[in-house]
Amino acid sequence: MERIKEMDISTKKKLVIGLAVICIGLIITYYFTSNRRVDYSKIKKENNKNMVYTISSKTDEKIFIKEIPHLNLNFEFVDNINNDVNTYVSSLQDTSHATISYDYNINGDVLSYVIKMINYDYEVGPKIYFKGYNINLKKKKIITDQELLDLFGYNVEDVEKSIEKGFKSYYKDMLKKGYYDSEECDYDCFIHSYRDVENYLDDVVLYVKGGKLYAYKPFSFYSILGDEEYFKEKHFMFLIGK
Repeated sequence: MERIKEMDISTKKKLVIGLAVICIGLIITYYFTSNRRVDYSKIKKENNKNMVYTISSKTDEKIFIKEIPHLNLNFEFVDNINNDVNTYVSSLQDTSHATISYDYNINGDVLSYVIKMINYDYEVGPKIYFKGYNINLKKKKIITDQELLDLFGYNVEDVEKSIEKGFKSYYKDMLKKGYYDSEECDYDCFIHSYRDVENYLDDVVLYVKGGKLYAYKPFSFYSILGDEEYFKEKHFMFLIGK
């Protein structure tokens, strides 16, 4: 206690902030791990299948795979979600040069579910789309983006800044590797002309994985520069933080 009294105001503030961050982290960890013993098979519509499973699959030209997902929960709103997903993917189901895939992750009570679509027949290059849902399995309700942000102690500005930070990190790395020259194409040129991003928050899908919050953000990934290493799935996922 005597040591704490001797600390200057700045040090005390840092200590308080640090403790607050730790407390928030513990609360989030508890939220996502406290109910792992719950038998979620009781809330499935089909007990012998996963919570999200592939209801149909198709491969065109041995390259373009279309895995159509189906949400397997015995909740009132689930039929609406499945119908919504079917409507969403219908435009590309019969398009030969297109892929449809999905991922889901269970964190305690929270099921995060994202559908990913790429249309390679798009006029100016491939076009990627994301659609997602977050569901509270215990309360049997959809979690809104704002509720998810509140849970993690973030706001919309944090999402925007995190995505911007991610893009700037990519750009900096690409400058270092010689894909771009800052005098020929500065960051504004890169983000608008090469990534076709006008607003960091457009078409963002929030996703929980490993107790952390991510944002799937679509951007143009057509390039003649040979920078395909930056077009992996991880580059479309931005970790949200302060």
